[in-house]
Parts: sequence; structure tokens; C-alpha cells
Amino acid sequence: MSDKTMASAAGRSAASPLPAMPPALRQLIIAVKRLNAASSSPSNVDAASPLGRSTRELPEQSTSDPPADGTVAPTVELLQQVDALQEQYRRLLELAQQPFGTQSAAHAESPSGSGSDTVETLAESLMTEFETAVGQLQRGIRSKQAQAIRLVLLNALRREAAERRQCVAKMEGVLSASRQHVRL
Repeated sequence: MSDKTMASAAGRSAASPLPAMPPALRQLIIAVKRLNAASSSPSNVDAASPLGRSTRELPEQSTSDPPADGTVAPTVELLQQVDALQEQYRRLLELAQQPFGTQSAAHAESPSGSGSDTVETLAESLMTEFETAVGQLQRGIRSKQAQAIRLVLLNALRREAAERRQCVAKMEGVLSASRQHVRL
């Protein structure tokens, strides 16, 4: 990162208590909220697509198959995962800003730069945890998406069955009327 980028990031974090959220994380939050709304009202699931977007707009990862075990993550758990991701992201930003703010003091204390090695190691471990958490959240969202698709299909099949029952009832009525007419 350049000094200007770090300065603007530092300025934003000083103005607001939380750092700016990346767009990908914001999209995940929106997707989870839409899935929550879809799962809370299954009768109106077919009114909109599960994520409010067409399939070709979705990233390739989110259109892949849901988890093989067929479990669906509860929406509350997904929202907690999003909160945890926000916290991890905030810690990563704080860690990224820390060496730049204290770089001269760290070099004065230890000329070998061992302080930055620990920061880099900590940053790498946080990034690994972040990647794992994002992967778990993606799997949870895919399971919710699969559940929403199943609900849409189930509602469509129920509608079709109801239409066919109505059609059969009409046909029975017509047959009954024609039998009475033939008897007369």
C-alpha cells in the first residue's frame, strides 16, 4: 500500500469507529439478509430470486453445489459468522496500520526487524483464519441458496398440483352435467 492509501485509511478509521467494510463482505451481508427474509416467508419465496440477482450475476463459487451433507446453516449462525468476519477484518486493518505508525520506533528498538516479523506472522495467521471463515460463510450461504431453490420448486409443484385438481374438478362437473343431459 502507498503512503496516501494508508493515510486515507487512517483518516477514515479516525472519523468512524469501525473501518470501511469491503464490498464483497457487504454483498455477503445483503445476501444473508435476503435469504433470511426468504426463509421467514416461504409462501412468498417465488416472488423474487433467492438472492435478488440472476444466476449469471452470481460469482462462480456461490453457484456451485451446496454442501454434500445436505445440512442447512441457520440464518442466525450465518449472521454471527458475518459479525465475526467484520471483527476479523477490523483486526486485520488495525494490524496493517500498526507497523506503519510504529515503524520508526520498532527499528530504533530492534535493528534486526524482529517486531515486523511477528506482525507479519500474526497477519498471515489472521488472513488464514479469515479465509477459512469466509469459506465457511460461503458454504452456509450456498446451503441457504439450495434451500431457497428447493422451497421455490416445492411451491411451484404445489401450485401446479392445485391447478390440476381444479382442472379435474371442472372436468368432473362437465361430465356430471353431460351425463344428466344425456339421461334427459
